[in-house]
Amino acid sequence: MADYKYSDISKEIIGAAYEVHNTLGSGFLEKVYQNVRLWLNLSCVR
Repeated sequence: MADYKYSDISKEIIGAAYEVHNTLGSGFLEKVYQNVRLWLNLSCVR
């Protein structure tokens, strides 16, 4: 796999998206997933 400029952050974002999707499942509006991602991001910072 090639090393791209933003490969580390891209990997984190995609992994987090899969985590949210695997936890909540499908069928929600995009805003639900965005809110969960924001909540997860804030809880990791604290």
